[in-house]
Order: sequence, then structure tokens, then C-alpha cells
Amino acid sequence: VSTGELDIQDKIITTLVNQRRFKVFERAQLDKILEEQKLGMAGVVDISTAAEIGKVIGVDAVMCGSITLAQRSVSIDARLVDTETAVILSAKDDYSSNPSLQNIKNMIENLTLKINNDFPLVEGYVIGVDGENISVDLGSKQGLRRGMKCIVYREGEEIKHPITGESLGRKTEELGEIRLIEVFDEYSVAKVTKSKDVPLKVGDRVVTK
Repeated sequence: VSTGELDIQDKIITTLVNQRRFKVFERAQLDKILEEQKLGMAGVVDISTAAEIGKVIGVDAVMCGSITLAQRSVSIDARLVDTETAVILSAKDDYSSNPSLQNIKNMIENLTLKINNDFPLVEGYVIGVDGENISVDLGSKQGLRRGMKCIVYREGEEIKHPITGESLGRKTEELGEIRLIEVFDEYSVAKVTKSKDVPLKVGDRVVTK
């Protein structure tokens, strides 16, 4: 591996970590986990393989892509793959006639920012429970799309500072996860994908994952 390739890998890792939305596994960590699971990872990873690897390491989605370098150009593509369904949740690409290392780093940063923006961190409420269908007050106006996941939690008693009496927030209990199956402008309908056997109710809080 050349110094330039290492610099590019470091830039990808640094950019993803700085987003604070992604759990980053370096290649050495992945190789160790996959070896323990009797799996291998070749240099080229397709969508289904990426999803399988993601399941093994216990994540909801995996980012994969490629950098194609030519003498006078560079192209980069990146995809975020749902590990449960192998569906591509987000796909971005970029091309430049400037193949310098610094420009490649800038392109990587821009692509990861674009993917991050496809998954806005927003909070809302459960506004309806109808059997297996859960309605929330978040929709396409907040950037939500079908297939996205949300964590459902319930707020408990208020936590106050024992000296000043200032409110420090509330205790929270995570209840499970939901996946959006229908998204409208102002609200969405979801199905429960993970549950702690606590019935969800109107007023529970949700936050995008």
C-alpha cells in the first residue's frame, strides 16, 4: 500500500468519525472479526457481501464504494447499504479532472457529508398506534424517507440538580426500533422491528437512527 493510499484511507476514516453518525471499523478490525466468523473479505465487495459483513459486525448499514484514478481524472462513488435488506439507502458519486491527493480528500469529505445529510437527526412523537402500525409526526418535510429507522423511547421523571434545583433533563427508557414503511409530508407510518415487549403509546418519543 502506497503512502498516498494510506492518506486517502485515513481521510475516509477521519471524515466518517467526525460526522458522529457512523461507527467506523478499520480494515484490521474487520479482518479479525471476519476471521473469527470464518468469513473472508476480498478487495472488491459487492452489495450483498457488504450487507452480509454488516450483519456479522452488528450494524444497520454499511458504507462501501470505490475510487478510480486515471492520469488526469478521478471518480469516486459511495453507497450506504441496509444490512437487513441489502437495499441501497443512499448513493453518491463525484468526478474531477484534478487527481491530486488533496482534491481526492476534499471529494471524499463532500461525499460523506452528502450521505450524512440524507439521514437527518430529528426527533418527534408517536401520534398513533393501530395494531402493528405506528404513526409518527415526522415526514418528508423533515427529510425522512421510506426504509429509514427510528429509535422509540419514553421519558420518565425529571432529573433536578440537588443543590440548585435546576432541571437537568429526564430519565429515558429505550423501547425499541421502527422502520418507516410510508412517508407523507407531515407524518409517517412505521412497523416495529425491535421491541422490549413494552406496548408503544401515543406520546412516546422517536429519534431518527
